[in-house]
Amino acid sequence: MVTCDVCKNEIKHDGFGTGYGIGKDNTKMCYTCCAEEDKRFMEENNKITLYHSTNDNEEVINWPGTLRFRSVSFQGEHNWGLPRYDVYFIDHTGQKWYGRRIGDNTDLVHCRKVNHINWFAQRALDRIHNKISWS
Repeated sequence: MVTCDVCKNEIKHDGFGTGYGIGKDNTKMCYTCCAEEDKRFMEENNKITLYHSTNDNEEVINWPGTLRFRSVSFQGEHNWGLPRYDVYFIDHTGQKWYGRRIGDNTDLVHCRKVNHINWFAQRALDRIHNKISWS
């Protein structure tokens, strides 16, 4: 039996992965505590690396998928000749974030907190958060 070192709950293996993550100091954390740790890291460092998921709803997520933010992205060109995806999202505290994903062979998006985002991205985020309609 594996126990989460943070919340002390038993970690249940759900058939995907180990059921836990390992922190910098080798602490075992259940996936729920991983999300809380990622939120804390975002708040303290104003940056994080997440994954860009475009399955059903476009979103950025942490590795186990327990931290999720709806997102919008726009495709451009990177100077390496690869597609570049500019990803925008609003976090759990209401802060705006921008991330960049380079190429189609990865889902990694390097994100940082920003004060302003472009008008079109803001309108798209407002729409997915049900603040406006396109009509």
